[in-house]
Amino acid sequence: MFTNSVFVLCLVLCKTEYTVQPEVAKGSLAQSFDDYVRHYRRPYQEGSKEYAERKEIFRWRVAKAAAHNSQPKRLWTAGINRLSDRSDVELAQLRGLRLQASPLLSQDHRATKARSFLQQMQGPSFPDEFKDYTNLESLSRTKDQEHCGSCWAVATVTVLEAHAEKHAEKRTFSAQQLVSCVVNKEGCGGDGGCEGATVELALNYAANHGLSTNEEWPYDGRDEACQKPGHTSQSLLAQNGIHDEEEEEESMDAIGKPGKHTAPEDSPARGFGFYGWQRLPKNSYNGLIHALVHFGPIAISVAAGKWNDYREGIFDDCGDPAQNDTIVDHAATLVGYGMDNVNNVDVKYYLIQNSWTRDWGENGRLRLLRRDDEAHHCTQDTKPELGTGCKNDHKPVEVCGTCGILYDSVVPHFKPHTDLPWDVPI
Repeated sequence: MFTNSVFVLCLVLCKTEYTVQPEVAKGSLAQSFDDYVRHYRRPYQEGSKEYAERKEIFRWRVAKAAAHNSQPKRLWTAGINRLSDRSDVELAQLRGLRLQASPLLSQDHRATKARSFLQQMQGPSFPDEFKDYTNLESLSRTKDQEHCGSCWAVATVTVLEAHAEKHAEKRTFSAQQLVSCVVNKEGCGGDGGCEGATVELALNYAANHGLSTNEEWPYDGRDEACQKPGHTSQSLLAQNGIHDEEEEEESMDAIGKPGKHTAPEDSPARGFGFYGWQRLPKNSYNGLIHALVHFGPIAISVAAGKWNDYREGIFDDCGDPAQNDTIVDHAATLVGYGMDNVNNVDVKYYLIQNSWTRDWGENGRLRLLRRDDEAHHCTQDTKPELGTGCKNDHKPVEVCGTCGILYDSVVPHFKPHTDLPWDVPI
């Protein structure tokens, strides 16, 4: 994993006053937008694009306030104030958040301010449910990492096989080759082989050296000597750059812009259509879902310490975020998302393929709680060195999403993607 002089935007949460101004307190939630515009002397011209967009934001905030106030045991009351026609991005700027572009973003996306604030508020539009990949033949075979700590290698070949089937031609990949040959100099995600590594290391190895099929090199679930001459060490970037984001940016000339890792032109990987890989924006819900929908299954890192006893249903027992005890320690594959009605309540979930056999969970898969505010559901991984961090990573990192699912996600890119932008929204 890229560990990280981790770049974390710390949002200082200030208390926003929702107390209604005395002069508009009477029937405040029922007042019209025209009354609001007159009261706060807004310059919007009726009939203009800005007027329509601001009105939509206002209506959304009124509805949100009304929904909150309808709760009989609420601890506070919401109202309309001078911020009620502002987008979430504008409010974030008001709190002091510096909206810096991710290095993965295109120049067009860096011009966020040029987009309408309504789009900024709502973000990209995704389908309510997405399970297009669940019928891929490669995903119908739930893998078994056995007693080897090779989830990182198994997740890597799982996404490679799914993307190969979807974008190039169907074939298998050898998880055992990754276990045996990937060098883990910095002790990232473990001590290497069955003692753990990361998907980033595995994909970087595959991009540089190619990868045998599982038929050529079957999975044995144990540490074995690397059988490929010249494959016992990785590039300087693999050993150093991809573990540290500052070093990564300094070392990126050889393979492209930060976050995007391109297979060398003479790499055997190009022979089976694998042109590179990309780490998605950290703790970005939009980035994760965009990549899933538009590219394919995603290798994710999660805190799976309580997954062992899972049988069925939508899992939500990831611990108390307030305790800052989340340790991201497992790699798996995100294959879709959806919603189910549980106890007469619609509950959203991620659909995750694991590597603990088909007998575990729901035929080898787990449905994980998915919230509307995933990117803001964050906690601290106070011991990253115990999970997917490197051996010298003792600085706490922010991990967001249920079980930290948004923290570290990686997607491979096959040939059809080479003419498309690899950028994803934050």
